[in-house]
Formats: sequence, C-alpha cells, structure tokens
Amino acid sequence: MKNHWFAFFFLFVSPACFSQFTFSVQGGLLHNKDKIGGSGGLAARYVFLDKLALGLTTFYGHFGKKEFDDENFSSEADGRVVPFLVSAEYYLLHTKLRPFVGVDAGEYFYKYHLYNAFTNTTNASPNPTYTTSPTVYYHGRYFGIAPKIGLSYPISLHFSAFFTLQYHQIFIKDKYKELYGGKSLYGASLGISYSLGH
Repeated sequence: MKNHWFAFFFLFVSPACFSQFTFSVQGGLLHNKDKIGGSGGLAARYVFLDKLALGLTTFYGHFGKKEFDDENFSSEADGRVVPFLVSAEYYLLHTKLRPFVGVDAGEYFYKYHLYNAFTNTTNASPNPTYTTSPTVYYHGRYFGIAPKIGLSYPISLHFSAFFTLQYHQIFIKDKYKELYGGKSLYGASLGISYSLGH
C-alpha cells in the first residue's frame, strides 16, 4: 500500500508542485546619486495560480569609484551593496508579453571605502603641500524596500526572459550616506528564468 502512495506522489503531486517553482539570473545597471555601476543577481520564486509569485532574491552591486576633487580636498570613494530580500510579484495579464508589478523588502549590506584623502595645507601654487588623511573602511546593514515593474516574455516551455525597473529605498541614518550615494538606488536589469516541470 505504501508503494502505491509513493507512486501517486511522484506521478501527480510532485510534478504539480515543481511546475510552480522558477529560478532566475539577471544583470544590469544600478545608479546612486552620482555613479552608475553594475549588478548581478539570483532569485527563486513559487508561483500561485499563474499570477502571484513569492520568493527570495539577492544581487551584488558595485558603483565603482566616486572622486572628490577641489582646491583644498581630493579623495576617492568605492561603494558596494549586497541585499537579501523577500520578493512578491503580481502578473497583470495572461498575454504572451506579461507585465508585472512587485515589491522586494529585506536587509541591505553596504561596504564603503574612502581612500587617498588629503588636504591642501598651503594653497601655494605651483608647489602646494598636502596632509594625508587616514583611510576609512565602513560597512553596515540596513532595512530597505524596493518597488518594481517589469515585463516577462516566454522563450520556450521552460525559459522566459524578463526586464525589470526597480527603485530601492534604503533607510540609512549615519554620516556615510551622502559620501556613499545616499539612500536611494535605481536599477534596470535583464534576466532569464527557468521553470521546473510543465
């Protein structure tokens, strides 16, 4: 009898469940108030009734170097972000090109590096003298929320392509937020998703 239950599960229940899971990879651009950088991420979702998707997502974003340079001060800053987010998406239509809206929320891990900082102490031209400042390395963890809109298009039975625009509102309350790029990030990405089952 037990063997019959196992056979029933693998023939009927298991395919129905697996067909609801999707895994995706994506890459794109991420912009803070001063710099445009790159990002790449992964996501896993469970789709309910072919309309609502719930899951987890993460990505790595790097803004490159931000340079400060004027008569009395010059330095460079390097910023990175890695969030771990709970994700929800709702698909609006049952057309082939499917628009969706959604929101992500969770923890954003920031790393900030300020280096090569110095102050012009004489303003004497053409041979000024400089005082070197200590290098600053800082990292923090903050809560954030990220609404998004996008389009999904099926490529084959299991694969779909998607495009997403997203705004990240991160709640930062320390002195580094302005140097690093503030608390608002804007993202645009392309990705491929794979659906298990049929």
